[in-house]
Amino acid sequence: MATSQAEGNALGLSDEEPALYDAITKPQAVKDFYENTELVAMTQELTELLRKSRTIDWQKKESARADMRRLVKRLLKSIDICRRG
Repeated sequence: MATSQAEGNALGLSDEEPALYDAITKPQAVKDFYENTELVAMTQELTELLRKSRTIDWQKKESARADMRRLVKRLLKSIDICRRG
């Protein structure tokens, strides 16, 4: 855990962001497709979107989790569209 935190700090990520960064970059193909700066930017933007949209009972309400999934998909689609030009 300390190693992950140190790596996150080296990338300029906040305390909350390294776990999300690890989840995004777990498949090696993602690292082959995106630059590390793009992955860090995605992580930060996604963390901010999720932070703004979370509710107190998001773990209990399926609709709240569905909204969060929708945000993630929308962000990933917008990044892909921007990348293609």
